[in-house]
Amino acid sequence: MLNTISKASNPQERLITFFKLSNTIENYYIQWGCPIASLTDALIRESKNNQERSQVPLIYQTQIEWFQQNFEELGLEKAKAYAEAQSIISNLQGAIHLGYILGKPKIFRDFIKTTIQRIKQM
Repeated sequence: MLNTISKASNPQERLITFFKLSNTIENYYIQWGCPIASLTDALIRESKNNQERSQVPLIYQTQIEWFQQNFEELGLEKAKAYAEAQSIISNLQGAIHLGYILGKPKIFRDFIKTTIQRIKQM
C-alpha cells in the first residue's frame, strides 16, 4: 500500500491518500480490528526465539519511517518528523482498536477526519 501511495506527487497528498485509503476499509477495522496489530501480536506470541521476535517491530518501523520521510518533506526537522510519525501511528492504532472494542466506528472516522484536516494545514 505504501509503495502505491508513494507515487503521489507530494508528501501532503501521500499522507492524505494513506488516511483516505484507511477510511475505505473502516468496516473491516470495526468488525475485525487492525490486521497489522493482529499480525504483529500473533508473530510475537509465536516467535520461537529472540531473532524471530526482533523482526516483528520492522512491520511498524516501516510505517513510521514512511511517515517520517513524508513529514520531513513537508519541512519538519528529522527528530520532530520521527516524533510525529510515531504519534500518528500510535493514534491510528488507538482509534482502530477503540472503535473495534467499543463498537463505535465514529472514533475511527473522527480520527481520520481530524488527521486529514491537520495534514492539509501543514
